[in-house]
Amino acid sequence: MYKLIVLFGPAGAGKDYILKKALEEIPQLHKPVLYTSRPMREGEVDGVNYHFITTEEFSEKVISGELIEASVFNHWGYGSSLDSYSKDKINILALGIDHLRDFMEFHSNEFEIYPVVVLASDKTRLLRQLNRETSPNVDEIIRRFLSDKKDYEKIDLKYYILPNDIENQITDCIERLRILVESI
Repeated sequence: MYKLIVLFGPAGAGKDYILKKALEEIPQLHKPVLYTSRPMREGEVDGVNYHFITTEEFSEKVISGELIEASVFNHWGYGSSLDSYSKDKINILALGIDHLRDFMEFHSNEFEIYPVVVLASDKTRLLRQLNRETSPNVDEIIRRFLSDKKDYEKIDLKYYILPNDIENQITDCIERLRILVESI
């Protein structure tokens, strides 16, 4: 059975940053390389950050069953194939809450899934989102804020929680992840 830690949380909470730091500091972790139909961003490398494919190729992989899970976010497809996961290490991903729910519903026979919610204050999240891009889409940021507020106000608090408001909390987040990894 595959073991999988899923970092999830509202936009701007710091999931991707914590994921990056955890991979640097916890050698037992493995990040599966997902497929995406979105364009490559500056600094990304095909086959490292994602497998970048066309929308048509993505659709073919979904239809053929090659992707064990897939979702659409901002009109782009994201998904993974079983061969991208490791049986020897603990896999770790950052996913949206709906993507996590689907993964848990359809793959609980193949995966032991450990959901870890990453939370940050509204102010921290807003600043991170505004600073991410040179010309942020404020309407989209507000839409996601309102959507996240609805999704995360009813979250089951049995999930392992990593608050992430200030830089020195990153060390604490990584340590808490290390403890979780050692307990798996």
